[in-house]
Amino acid sequence: CLLLISVCALTYGFIAWVMPISYTANLNNQLDGKAKQLITQLNQSTLKDCDPLLKRFAAATDASVQILDSHDKAVQRASTEFDATSADEITIKMDETPQDTCSSKIPITLDKTAATATVSVASASSYNFTFSDRKKNYILMIEGNVKAVNQAVEALGRVLPWLALAVLIISMLSSLFYARYVTRPIVRISGISKKMSQLEFDWRCEETRSDEIGVLGRSLNELSEKLSTALAELQATNISLQNDIDREREMERRRMEFFCAVSHELKTPVTVIKGQLEGMLENIGVYKDHKKYLARSLTVADRMEGMVQEILTVSRMESSGFVLHKQEVDLTEFVHRKLENYTDLIDQKGLTLHTDFEPNLLICADGILLQKVIDNLLSNAVFYSPPGQEIFVATHRQNTSICFSIENTGTHIPEESLPRIFEAFYRVEQSRSRQTGGSGLGLYLTKMILERHGADYEIKNTVSGVLFTFTLLHTLP
Repeated sequence: CLLLISVCALTYGFIAWVMPISYTANLNNQLDGKAKQLITQLNQSTLKDCDPLLKRFAAATDASVQILDSHDKAVQRASTEFDATSADEITIKMDETPQDTCSSKIPITLDKTAATATVSVASASSYNFTFSDRKKNYILMIEGNVKAVNQAVEALGRVLPWLALAVLIISMLSSLFYARYVTRPIVRISGISKKMSQLEFDWRCEETRSDEIGVLGRSLNELSEKLSTALAELQATNISLQNDIDREREMERRRMEFFCAVSHELKTPVTVIKGQLEGMLENIGVYKDHKKYLARSLTVADRMEGMVQEILTVSRMESSGFVLHKQEVDLTEFVHRKLENYTDLIDQKGLTLHTDFEPNLLICADGILLQKVIDNLLSNAVFYSPPGQEIFVATHRQNTSICFSIENTGTHIPEESLPRIFEAFYRVEQSRSRQTGGSGLGLYLTKMILERHGADYEIKNTVSGVLFTFTLLHTLP
C-alpha cells in the first residue's frame, strides 16, 4: 500500500512539475506560429493600416503587441483589456504614448480569491519586418501572458485532496487483492514447507492455479508423496533390519546358552568315565571288578555318543546353508515301523498300546529328521509312563493336513514346566537324573525339525496324561 501511494505521489509531483513547462512551451510555439502569420500580414500592410491587425492578434492570443522603430521607440501597440468587475484577473497598463515616443507595458496579475497580488512578467519575442510603404526596418515585440499556466497549476492544487483520497482507496484495495491472491497462497505454502521439514506428510496443497504458485503447490504434493513413500520404506526396512538384529542376538544368546549347557552335560559323563578308569587302573575298592565298570563306562560312552550326534544335528540345522531333503513319506507306515522297535520295552513295563492309524497319509518331509521326531516322542511316552499305564498313538487326516498324536497316561508335566519343555537340556527332574531320561535334547531337536517343516505342534496335559500333537500338509489329494 505504501509503495503504491509513493508511486502515485511521485507521479503527481512529476506531472505538477512538468506540466507548466510543457504547457508554456506549447503556448510559446502557438504564439510563435501566429506571430509569423502576423509578420506576413504586416509586410503587406502600411503603418496606418496595421492597428486592426495588431488588435485582432492581441485578442486572439491574449498577448501584448508593440511595434518599435530602429531607435526602440514604440510606434504602435495593442493588448487585451479586462473588466475588473467581471474578471478574476485585471491587467493594468500605462497610457498610450504618441507614435514618436517610447512606451512599455508591465502586466500585473491580481488573484482576488487569495487576496494577494503576484507579478508575472510574460515571455517576450521580437521579430524584424518592413511595411509596404516604408523601407526602414521595424521590430514587432510580443509579450505572452502566463495566466493560463498559473490557472492549470491552481487546478491541480484544487483536485489534490480528492486525488489523494482516490489514491489511498485504490492503493488499499490493490493491497488487499495482492495479499489475498498472491501473498496468502505463499504463506500457506510456507507453512506446508515447515511441516515437511518436520517430516509431517498428512497434508495436501489445494492450490489449483495455473501460475508458478500453483505449479509450486503441485510440486510440493508430489514431493510429499514421494518422501512419504520413501520414509515408509525406510521405516519398514529399519523395522525389518531391527527384527533381524534382534533375531540374530536372540540366536546368539540361545547358542551361548546351548554351548554352556553342552559343556555342562558333557563334563559330567567325562568325569564319570575318567573316575571309573582311574579307579580300575589303581585297583581301588569296587573298581577291582574291571568287567563290571568297563561295561558301565561303555554305557556312559554310548550315551555321550548319542548326545554328540544330537548336538551335531542341532548345529547342522542352525547353520545358514541347511536344506531339508524332502521326499514323499507315508506317515502311517513310518510310525508303524518305529513302534516295532519299542514292543519289547512296552511289554516289560506292562504298558497297553492303542493305535488308530488311517492308511495312505502321504506327506512331504525329510525322512531322516522325521525319524528322530517319531523316536523322541515314542521313547518319551514309553520311558515316562509308569508301569501298567496306557499309550495312545494315532494318525488321521484333518482337512488338507495330516495329524499325528501320542498320549501316555499316568503322568503329568508341571504347569510351570510346560513353557520351557522345548528348551535344550531342560528336564522336568531338577536333579538332572538320567535314570529315566535321555540327553535333554530330544524335545528341543523335535521342535527344530517340526519348525523347519512348517508344522504346527503342541504339548499339553490331559485329564489322564500328557498329549503331544503335530500337523503337516498333505501332499496328494
